[in-house]
Amino acid sequence: DVVYYKREVVHGCGAINIMIGYSKSKGRIIDVYGIANSNGGCTLNITAQLVYISHILRTSNLQDIERAINGLTACPSYVIGKSTKGIKSGKNCATAILIALREFEKYISGNEDSTHEEVSLLEEGVPCKKCGTPLPQKEGCHSCPKCGVVNCS
Repeated sequence: DVVYYKREVVHGCGAINIMIGYSKSKGRIIDVYGIANSNGGCTLNITAQLVYISHILRTSNLQDIERAINGLTACPSYVIGKSTKGIKSGKNCATAILIALREFEKYISGNEDSTHEEVSLLEEGVPCKKCGTPLPQKEGCHSCPKCGVVNCS
């Protein structure tokens, strides 16, 4: 019963397209993954942060994520991006992801103050882990029509 929502998160080096997995039966976010479109070590660091955040979500909540990333230092690119790219708040990619997850919680609960209009429901299937395109399922496999990735269960 997990529904995925796509959200672009702008950060100091570029943007992250994250997929937020929301379980209707559990009434909470249970998964998040994404595709970073930045250069250098940022891509690997963002991927690792998303794996850690997703692991925490499976067993806990956003408050535990906040406690886990609270001591991370500010990224220089992120600080510069706040003045040049219109980044609203946060101090690094992990906090940018957390902010997006909190905005999603507001959106899903019907909070009128939420600014989460860019979230769109992907009804066609599970999203591709490489590019985010909804994957149609054919005979136990998911095949991405955009980037060609095939995942068989």
